[in-house]
Amino acid sequence: MAVSRLRLRFAAWFAVAFLVGLVGFEAALYLSVGATVRRAFDRGLKTQTDGMARFLEGEVIEDSLLTPAEAVREGLREVRPAGTPAAVMDASGTIVALRGPEAIREWLRGRQPPQGVIEATLDDGKHRYRAAASRLNGAFRGTVVMLASTESIDEHLEALLRWMLVTAPVVVVGCAGAGYLLSRRAVAPMRALARAIDRLPAADRAARLPVGARADEIDDLAERFNRLVARLREAERQNQAFVADAAHQIRTPLTLVLGEAELALADEAPPGDTQAAMRRIQTAALQMKRRVDELFLLADSGAGAEFPVDQAVDLEGLCFDVADLMRARADATRHGLRLGPVDTPTVAGHRAMLHEALVELVENACRHAEPGSTITVSCRAAGATALLGVQSDGEPVPVQPVEPGKGRGIGLRIVRLIASRHGGGLVVTRDGRSNRVEMSLPLRTEG
Repeated sequence: MAVSRLRLRFAAWFAVAFLVGLVGFEAALYLSVGATVRRAFDRGLKTQTDGMARFLEGEVIEDSLLTPAEAVREGLREVRPAGTPAAVMDASGTIVALRGPEAIREWLRGRQPPQGVIEATLDDGKHRYRAAASRLNGAFRGTVVMLASTESIDEHLEALLRWMLVTAPVVVVGCAGAGYLLSRRAVAPMRALARAIDRLPAADRAARLPVGARADEIDDLAERFNRLVARLREAERQNQAFVADAAHQIRTPLTLVLGEAELALADEAPPGDTQAAMRRIQTAALQMKRRVDELFLLADSGAGAEFPVDQAVDLEGLCFDVADLMRARADATRHGLRLGPVDTPTVAGHRAMLHEALVELVENACRHAEPGSTITVSCRAAGATALLGVQSDGEPVPVQPVEPGKGRGIGLRIVRLIASRHGGGLVVTRDGRSNRVEMSLPLRTEG
């Protein structure tokens, strides 16, 4: 079985977290044990010092033939445990008896007897010491100072530290291995999710992954996957609708081209009819070209393509150009075409795209306006907005976009797209039998 990198990451992070916790625990344990041992050591040293003081007081009383100082020196040689460093100071601070290294004398020179238990820094170059003092009463008044090496404490703490340093890596490695094994259960829901994804039927558009009532991270992942599938299904539906729209929009002019070509190629067709047929073929071909360009624009829009909208576009000149261009088309569909009220606003945009949108509005009116009616191209300013569009008589224009895939409404979808890219929208109003379809575009601000 292949090693799982995900489980390895789980195990590694588990080991790191455990190592941090273990180091913190062992550091606290080491400090706590050290403090406890030192407190116990200090208590024992103070107890021994108090016992030594009582013993020396007894020696002074018993050895009446000796002076108190001599009795103290004799008693210090006899006191147990043997070899314990100690010194006895009289009331003036002079050392009258000493047992142990001479460094004790230098350490006590000019020093007041310690209160409690303190660190004693002796210049013997070997060990560290702790020192405790007890008062002597009776015939000899002074202080006994007893010292004890901390070598045993240091050895035990060093042994504890070595044990911690040796066991910590072993424990961490063992935890990493256990974490890798246990992480199999942690990733089991992900494996189940992967199997559920594999079982999703490709043909079932409504198929989704199950999501638990109490959502956790896996359920959140499943929900996000379901939303992704929904977007893909919608994109697939739109793509199919796009293909259906394209086929429908191109079929009519293509049929016209084929029919006119058959008539033009007929042996009995007079030359004049052939010229007229060629003109109709040219018109149908131009219509197909415009439809193909529009479909490409829709496809680019679906792919996230953008076009710059930073040109200063004179809408008055745009209206004149479109009216001249589409006059022949209006005549062919038995409509009049005229310019209505035309203001002179300027907008920031893409002139070619706005030109295409206005052409499409005129073309849409030519196809759907009542025969014999007049199509009016106009441009007017309304506050900070320019309204550019056409007015014609006929059936109501749908305010909402026609459902894709029905072969209708591509033109208005193109216009809506271009207007939205310019920061505007499509405004449709109706007055009696008259339809006004306009693009609302923000006016260009100077500066």
